[in-house]
Amino acid sequence: MVIRDAKQTDYRELCELILYAIEDLAQLYAASDDAGEAKATMEEFIRMEQSRFSYRNCIAAEENGQILGTVLCYGADRMDELDRPMLELVRDKGRTAEPYPKECRGHRFYIDSIGVYGMSRGKGVGTALIHAAEERGHRLGYDTISLIVDEKKNKTKQLYERLGFQQTGNVELMGHNYHAMDKKRKG
Repeated sequence: MVIRDAKQTDYRELCELILYAIEDLAQLYAASDDAGEAKATMEEFIRMEQSRFSYRNCIAAEENGQILGTVLCYGADRMDELDRPMLELVRDKGRTAEPYPKECRGHRFYIDSIGVYGMSRGKGVGTALIHAAEERGHRLGYDTISLIVDEKKNKTKQLYERLGFQQTGNVELMGHNYHAMDKKRKG
């Protein structure tokens, strides 16, 4: 397995994996109740050079030329800057776009979402992607890595705890409840 920076040409697989991870939140970001329209808008966000969902914020796991999974990650302190082009695109499409919710704030590196194809789950792909996101965050000068996990996903929360994340609070996002978790850099 190779862990690498995602490329713009990966956008279809990245979109599929991110949509799997964020579920109905894609419709919030795309400002559309139509699933097809939301997916098309998400693909545009991913192809952008700068957006919360940009391929530049994705790390891919690949084997034999096939993407196995991705992690979407960026500095939480950059959310407004990353959201601006997304909001402009949505408004250009004639949709009403409200500022997006901020599920993480401050000087932290935020793991927004992790998506791994079913055939690759349970094989260490997600763990490798989390470690790669941590490394990127540290390289960019962040001492705290943050993420949220749906309160109903106990196995996922346990994985994050095994990787050193600790629950720091709770977040409500579009009617869903999440556990906020942080991992501080050692040393």
